[in-house]
Amino acid sequence: MTESECCPRCNVATVVNGLVGTPGAVIAFIPDHARPFRSVMGVALKYGACLSCGHVWTHLDPSELRRFIKTQTKEPGRQPLDEIDRGPYRDLPSTELSQEIGLKVAEIDALVRSGSIGKAVRRYRELRGVTWDQAIKDAGNWAELKRPAKLALFGWVPKKKESFDDLL
Repeated sequence: MTESECCPRCNVATVVNGLVGTPGAVIAFIPDHARPFRSVMGVALKYGACLSCGHVWTHLDPSELRRFIKTQTKEPGRQPLDEIDRGPYRDLPSTELSQEIGLKVAEIDALVRSGSIGKAVRRYRELRGVTWDQAIKDAGNWAELKRPAKLALFGWVPKKKESFDDLL
């Protein structure tokens, strides 16, 4: 936020910036799946306030948030960032089969991230044609799986076995 910025509510350039908290403490954003104790600080929130209408809003540095997610969150926290940055076909060749598998993995990822575990289990079972027990086991552990393991569940086998093992 800059001093010349306009208020998002009244569109007047009477903005002041600051922090909210007690002296010596800053309120921060801590993304889901942050590693406990090592990342208590989170990403500092910056605040803007309008002198005209009194509206207050928050902002954080997106590059700082990305850095924090990459270094201070567990696997489930990093996976959405990778998908946003590189898409559902990342690390896959441009074949019909690989793209189909990439979409299936992305669909289950989205359901699990939204907290719809029951829907994820049901859809995983439909997509893979496995038993309920197998679907519950695989989808229940989905968030902790790394991408190569998820792709393998849908039948993707990379040509270089070493690179696949390195990513597990």
